[in-house]
Amino acid sequence: MPYPILKLPYGFQQRLRGLATPKERYNVQVAVGLGKNYLGPLQMCFRDSECSDFRLKQFQIHGNDGLRRDAENDNLFILEGTLRIYSFKPSDYYDHFYDHFLIKSDAFLMAGMEHPDVPQKLAKLCDPNLVTYLTAGTCRSDVNLDLIVDNFKNIEFIDIEFPDYQSNWMQDMLKFKNLKLTCLDIKSQFEKLFCFEPEELSQLYKNLPPTFRLILSCNKPPENASELVRQKLGPHFKEINSESRNTGGYDGFLIINLHDFLCFEVIEQTTL
Repeated sequence: MPYPILKLPYGFQQRLRGLATPKERYNVQVAVGLGKNYLGPLQMCFRDSECSDFRLKQFQIHGNDGLRRDAENDNLFILEGTLRIYSFKPSDYYDHFYDHFLIKSDAFLMAGMEHPDVPQKLAKLCDPNLVTYLTAGTCRSDVNLDLIVDNFKNIEFIDIEFPDYQSNWMQDMLKFKNLKLTCLDIKSQFEKLFCFEPEELSQLYKNLPPTFRLILSCNKPPENASELVRQKLGPHFKEINSESRNTGGYDGFLIINLHDFLCFEVIEQTTL
């Protein structure tokens, strides 16, 4: 470890322990390992092996067993599995409530994101490398996809709603290569969804795994939405109907939900 904690005298180590939060004490214990130290007594932590679904709401965490995890005294809990987040503001990051939780969840189900700093602060509260699944309801216009992908680099599934995406989502995604993303589901306005060029769509699929699928959904499309999409994508990508689609699922396809259901096979372009 960078700072030689084990070389501190007994009194200093005890003082350090006394000043640390439960989470900090646990992390120091892990860092020093089996080396002789004066950091005792050990910081105990609780892992719920039978509970894999937690709800975070108004600084309270409940498991799917119905029990609340108390952020009191020296309690420290390890949260694994799914974390359902009903509200989270960047300022929440600094609350002592989180000193009592080691968040090792692999899936976040969020009611929404109301500030562009939410992905960064949330990533600092957990192990971001473990997060592979993220859904978010209504997000503010300046919460961009690149903020999410940049903070959760192992993300595989994103399902998110942007009523008024501020920038160009396709250009935000094209900043990244070698991602593990296999599904991106975006809900937004028609003009926001289809702000890209066919060349950009093709490049996105080249940058991502062969099983990647993109889902674009619009609740209030214009009357001629399907025709507009066909005019934009039809000359470049093969439209697939349900009868001709293979039975292997929708991996590798572009799926468009405009009340009508359209599906395109995004293949190597030769006519652009």
